[in-house]
Amino acid sequence: MKKILSIIIAVLLLPIMVNASSGTISVSGANTGVVGNKITVTVNLKGTALGSWEMDLNYDKSYLQLISSTAEGGGTYMVNASTSAIKSKSYTFTFKALKSGSTKLSVGSYSVYDFNDQSLVSISSSSSKTIKIMTQAELEASYSKDNNLKSLTVEGFDLTPTFDKDVLNYSVIVPEDTIKINVKAVASDSRSSIKGDGEIEVNTGANTVSVVVTAENGSEKTYTISVEVKDNNPIYVKVNNKDLSLVKASRLLSKPDAFEETTVTINDVEIPAFYNEICDITLVGLKSDDGKINLFIYDKDNNIKAISDSNLTLMYSGLEKGFDKSYVYKWLNKSDEKYSGVFENNMDSTDKYLTNTYLCDDVVSDLKNINCEKNNNALKITLLSLYDYASAGGKESYLNNGESYYLSTIDDKNNNYFINTTGDVGLNKISTKIYGVRPVITIKNDTALMHGDGSKTSPYAVIEKSISKLSDVYVSKYINYSGNTYRVISTGENVKIALSDNIKDGDKYLEKTFGGKNNTYSTSKNTIGEYLNNTYYKSIKNNDLIVKSSYGIGSNTLDNLDYTAVYSKTDTFNIGMLTLGDMFISDTKNVLTMNRGIESNMIINVINKDGNVFGDLIASKYEVRPTMYLKGDIDIVSGDGSISSPYELGVNNEEKAKEE
Repeated sequence: MKKILSIIIAVLLLPIMVNASSGTISVSGANTGVVGNKITVTVNLKGTALGSWEMDLNYDKSYLQLISSTAEGGGTYMVNASTSAIKSKSYTFTFKALKSGSTKLSVGSYSVYDFNDQSLVSISSSSSKTIKIMTQAELEASYSKDNNLKSLTVEGFDLTPTFDKDVLNYSVIVPEDTIKINVKAVASDSRSSIKGDGEIEVNTGANTVSVVVTAENGSEKTYTISVEVKDNNPIYVKVNNKDLSLVKASRLLSKPDAFEETTVTINDVEIPAFYNEICDITLVGLKSDDGKINLFIYDKDNNIKAISDSNLTLMYSGLEKGFDKSYVYKWLNKSDEKYSGVFENNMDSTDKYLTNTYLCDDVVSDLKNINCEKNNNALKITLLSLYDYASAGGKESYLNNGESYYLSTIDDKNNNYFINTTGDVGLNKISTKIYGVRPVITIKNDTALMHGDGSKTSPYAVIEKSISKLSDVYVSKYINYSGNTYRVISTGENVKIALSDNIKDGDKYLEKTFGGKNNTYSTSKNTIGEYLNNTYYKSIKNNDLIVKSSYGIGSNTLDNLDYTAVYSKTDTFNIGMLTLGDMFISDTKNVLTMNRGIESNMIINVINKDGNVFGDLIASKYEVRPTMYLKGDIDIVSGDGSISSPYELGVNNEEKAKEE
């Protein structure tokens, strides 16, 4: 028994070995910094069961200035006692770099204790962080300038010539059915970036792929690959003496609004196209040698039907007599009759570019039964018919532009239809009611679209000419004259312009009465004519460019609502105002016109705040929009004729030079 007991006691008296817990301290952050910029450093403490600790971060204050930290007290001293065992703790320090050079941050003295037995944790490693600080100039000078490629390939095809980093231009020919190629590029320097590589869509014919390599210092080098997608059976169309090729892939074309996708067969080849049922128009894509694709008209009649996007004038219609006998028809189409064709006369080369327009001449008495059995093609410029409007989708269509305008259609009682501001169809039973005019034209198929994308802000341009003189400017364009913006409303030897907005007196619009003893425009005392031809005229710089011209001051009657009736009596003035039938009369509202009211010689026609024309007393106040004629030989020196960049007249520059 004694021997056994002694062995047990000996065992119990052996020392118990306890392993101390271990942990690490590390310092991390950016390797470089820029003088004046911020540098962030993180101190990480890790262990198995951290309880409490204290540490201090050492740094050189001549290189770094502490801005903020997450350490207790916002300094560099890190101390904490955790309420539970944790495995890690991080502290973030933000410094401002003060000068260039290398500086070292390190955790100096530290004590870390285990949570379970409060024993000292054995830190197996601690680290420091060396940061190289440079000025901005030194940093940029250190950037790599290498913008070369190490390799350039088109997967599955051979480039010509063989790749060389110093050769920038290559070519490759791919089969006709190729729609995509895979361009692979590897930079010589891993710090460079590459754009233009990867999967690239290609079209039949010539394509250009640009691969741009940007070095770390920002310098660029462009490698160009000319990709020829072989067309074994190209179909060429001659436009303006240039051979354009038909686009055979629908994916290369964008569908315009109001058109549907279709196909046409040309030379036994199915060609993608777009069709508009209302206008019976088909568009196909043609591509030029430089790869640019535009849409051109292709249909059985070789024509395209188009409508103005807004009203171009306001007037009595006379449509109860039938469209071809109406005042609107006379205003649209030129003839031997004096003052006819206001619209057509302000267009260029109508005989070259326009053909007759199909017009549905049906009499419609029931809006539920709208047909087009009488398709009249004897007229050049027309209005939209009720059939056109209904077929397009009525008020839900693009033809609903928020304006009131005439339709060409009448009912069995000779009342004419119109569209109101909400897009609903109305029936006008009063001949003295005034609405807007939206001309409809038909453009010949062989007309090239010079530029534009077909949007409202960038419409297709049919005619393109050099603008060097005021007489070259298109109607509807804007000019800057005497510090104000005017809109061109008719062209010729002398050019008629109207202020783009009503006259302002400081920040407010000027209001005037028509004045005088009756509604005839004149320069008599206390009339609007006197104000415009004296006060306003004298305020215009270079008013010697204004041509004193004839204005109609006659009047309409209930028996004669023709817009030409105002020219039964004329007088000459330097400054006038707009009359019914003038282009863009509806641009502004709450404004006087020169049209005498038909009710009394004390009534003048005005455009009210809602844009409607009605008669009011000559003693009533309205805003004023002057018109005048300028010499057509004035030089145009800059601008594009838009309201944001109106054409600048040469005389404006001369005036500025004198002022300087």
